[in-house]
Amino acid sequence: MDKLDLFIATSLGSIKERREFQLAYCEGGSLDRFHEKLKKKRSEVESIKEYCECSGVEIVLYDSQIYPSLLKQIPDAPLLLYAKGNVDLLKVSTAISMVGTRGATQYGTTMAFELAKELAGYGTVIVSGLADGIDAASHRGALSAGSTIAVIGSGLKFEYPAVNRDLYQQIYAEGLVLTEFAPDISPDRHTFPVRNRIIAGLSRGVVVVESKSSGGSMITAQLALDYDREVFAVPGRATDVTSRGTNKLIKLGAKLVESSSDITEELNWLIPKDAVKQEVKYKLSEEEQLVFDKMSLEPIYIDNLAEQVGLELKKVLTILTFLEMQSIVRQIPGKYYVKG
Repeated sequence: MDKLDLFIATSLGSIKERREFQLAYCEGGSLDRFHEKLKKKRSEVESIKEYCECSGVEIVLYDSQIYPSLLKQIPDAPLLLYAKGNVDLLKVSTAISMVGTRGATQYGTTMAFELAKELAGYGTVIVSGLADGIDAASHRGALSAGSTIAVIGSGLKFEYPAVNRDLYQQIYAEGLVLTEFAPDISPDRHTFPVRNRIIAGLSRGVVVVESKSSGGSMITAQLALDYDREVFAVPGRATDVTSRGTNKLIKLGAKLVESSSDITEELNWLIPKDAVKQEVKYKLSEEEQLVFDKMSLEPIYIDNLAEQVGLELKKVLTILTFLEMQSIVRQIPGKYYVKG
């Protein structure tokens, strides 16, 4: 019987069955009882293969040359992966996962976007879970400068969550959407914790940007520790609920992250000279520098900025427009501005 069919059929079984098959296959043991499994699942296997062939989905088996070497190191690595997009990204050895809360603050989404953008600009592949909030910001930041992998908690027939449907399509076109779940498996509360082990297993380390004291991001961080991967955390205000998880991780020994260099230096990654982020392309005037120096990754309302620098609102708006053209300042909804 066809090896692909056998892998698909077994992957539809229990965790125990998948693990037993993996051990038997890798050690050259008897696969007879798994062939019986295939006979019972034949119609389902054929349906999955037909969908993948018609939808441009590649099935990456555990023993395939493009199966991620890092993922293969974890004890519960999936038997196969359904990949939609650029499968060459699975070969990249410099991958970093970025995760965080769905209910992110503006500070959190800005930090996630900027960190992902800088790391992707260095050739790093950013891995995340396509959830709203920190995940989405990380994917968008990565796509603005390089590549990203979205590991989803469902089959590929589901573009979930609906709010990120456009982002899903963009990642499919420019990056890679990945899952171990068969195409018809819908997202639910049981599939996402299972998905998290792949996010942790694919990368050299996990960056938690914002998180409550418990939840999916903290589970992913613990999995990373279990897999002997690095754990990084972005600090936040002590009074913010969304910073309790990251601050807790830092107390427990996670590497504190303020910029991408904190990650690359910890991992001893050499950054190509031509990949270093360019700074201001034009010498700023005294007033332009004054406005720029008053800004940070924390959003500031334009009226408050004008008051702080002591300039007319119209003048500050002109300066901000110029700084935006230099790609060193961004406007966000509500007439707020941030660096980056």
